[in-house]
Amino acid sequence: MGSRDGVGFLGNFKISVITEDRPTLVMTIEPGAPGDILTLAMLQEILEENGAKDWFLNREQVRLLREELHSLTVAKSYAIAECRDAEVRVGMSDDHKQAWITIVPAFGGARVTAGMIAEALKSAGVTYGILDKKIADLVARGACEDELIAQATLPIPGTDASFERLFQESDHKGQPRVDKEGKVDLHDLGLFVSVVKGTVLIRRIPPSPGIPGVAVDGELIPPQKPRDRGLSPGIGTGISKEDPNVLVATADGLPVFTENSVKIVSKLELGGLDYETGNVEFVGSMLIRGSVQPGFSAKAGGDIVIDDTVDASDITASGSINLHCGVFGRGRSQINAKGNVRARFLSDCKIYCGGNLEVDDLIANCTVICEGTVEVGQRWGKGQIYGGRILATKGVRAKILGSVLEANTVIEVSPSPLLAARERTVVSEIEELEHRVVEVSHSLAYLQCSAARQRDPRLVRLTKEHQDLRCKLDSLKAELQELSAKLRVRFDARISALQVYPGVVVSIGRKHEAIAVPMEHFLFEPSQDWDLPMASGRP
Repeated sequence: MGSRDGVGFLGNFKISVITEDRPTLVMTIEPGAPGDILTLAMLQEILEENGAKDWFLNREQVRLLREELHSLTVAKSYAIAECRDAEVRVGMSDDHKQAWITIVPAFGGARVTAGMIAEALKSAGVTYGILDKKIADLVARGACEDELIAQATLPIPGTDASFERLFQESDHKGQPRVDKEGKVDLHDLGLFVSVVKGTVLIRRIPPSPGIPGVAVDGELIPPQKPRDRGLSPGIGTGISKEDPNVLVATADGLPVFTENSVKIVSKLELGGLDYETGNVEFVGSMLIRGSVQPGFSAKAGGDIVIDDTVDASDITASGSINLHCGVFGRGRSQINAKGNVRARFLSDCKIYCGGNLEVDDLIANCTVICEGTVEVGQRWGKGQIYGGRILATKGVRAKILGSVLEANTVIEVSPSPLLAARERTVVSEIEELEHRVVEVSHSLAYLQCSAARQRDPRLVRLTKEHQDLRCKLDSLKAELQELSAKLRVRFDARISALQVYPGVVVSIGRKHEAIAVPMEHFLFEPSQDWDLPMASGRP
């Protein structure tokens, strides 16, 4: 393609093709030509005549030509079309996680090839995550604008330190318990589950580091650093000596959990016992500010203090029980304490107390077993006992025994039948253990006298069994000694009252007396030789 001169609708002009950089169609216009207005059809005809039909049309040069056509004073050349090869441009995101491709189509020149795309990617530094299956489609289309061509592999983030709760609370917390037969217990809501010392509470699961990703330029993308936190022991908890990632209870009580910490509440405080709380069993002490409604129960490993009344409910404590009001038993209430029991009044209930029983006003129609002293009205209050049966190991003191209605009232100073039953059980267990110790001792002696049997595995097993038996036997003998001391009625045990009514029967040991007439300043005590009790008082 060269150049040519001509006269036409634009006046005098010359068309030439310059190929120094890229083939360019140049139109040179002479001044003073009156030619017509340049139209798109005219341009198309010129391009076709000069073999540049598919070339890139330089619209800016065309615009200048049309504006300056009638005002030229000297000849001027206009580069109105160019022959262009396809161009490939690749861009990368700032974080190097994606790359985009733009293909400028060919205008009369070489079309895009897969090789051109590969070279452009290489020049842009894109070496990883290239979407190879997309390249063939781009070549076929010949053009695109900002399409994704490479995608990084994102890092897999690590996991933060987490905490696993090892102590499981009630599986029906806050809801009535339903048994296997479908029966619903409205009194069991499972709200308060206690732990004892040594209970494992939570475990720390250390953070994991994560896996790096790869950017489109081949560089590694580091994962986000996981958050690490340690265990935070609260009151009554500590780090396990066996495992630094485990938190254990160092005291008995109610566990209160946060994400990485637990504290142990050694004293549980409640507003009352009813259908909102259900029955409560707690290893520590318990304070109940309100009343205990019928049918509910409280059990504590420590002391129990109740500010309001107990109504037909069971109260059990390994320590003492302090009832600021009292008990309306209705024949359905049991009060059990290993320590002392103190109340303002007790009515129609059963009481077992391992210590002393102190009542201010009244014990009415109750069954009482007390390993200590029963004292009624000794500090203040009416101090009356009527109806039921009172059994105390160390004596009974009251202001009034019985009533004007001559209610049948039994007052005894005698060992606890429960302790007596336990003594019999312990004696039987000691006999069985001693028999077994003799058997194991004979077997050990036989094995030990034979040198060939020194490695006999039975020797190790029997030695351990012998040690365990001796340990248990010593423990039972110590318990038996303690029981025997408790079962001995003290010589100074007394039954005393300011006033006694007919219907009252008093006894100390095997001696007893039925009161037939009212008495004042009553004192019932054993004789020195324990043959006959001595009752004093005046009708």
